Amino acid sequence: MADEVDSAFVEKFLVAWDKHDVDGILDMMTDDIVFESSFGSEQCGKRFSGKAEARKAIERVYATFPQTRFEDPRWGVVGDRGFAEWTMSHVDASGQRVAVRGCDLFIFKSGKVSRKDSYRKNRV
Repeated sequence: MADEVDSAFVEKFLVAWDKHDVDGILDMMTDDIVFESSFGSEQCGKRFSGKAEARKAIERVYATFPQTRFEDPRWGVVGDRGFAEWTMSHVDASGQRVAVRGCDLFIFKSGKVSRKDSYRKNRV
């Protein structure tokens, strides 16, 4: 079925994140995307609804961590749900490379990501 998402779709989505391809990421999301980030004061982190808000959230990630890489990905798809595990690495203010493990939980609709719920370790 053309609306189904498969493992190759998730891999392409993860590659777009690693390449900092904001437009490519947004093209793979529904117009009514709900992106719950791993940061923020809300119970869900911070919720961004719709593509305009999702763009701001994604751009914020890359502005905050300009050298961010998403490495060692693993992912899977079951029906309209999926997941991805990854290592997010970046260079901090002192020039040290910092890496944290994280994951995303996805809901797919009409062949795109309609919900992205992100979690990552917080190193203090």
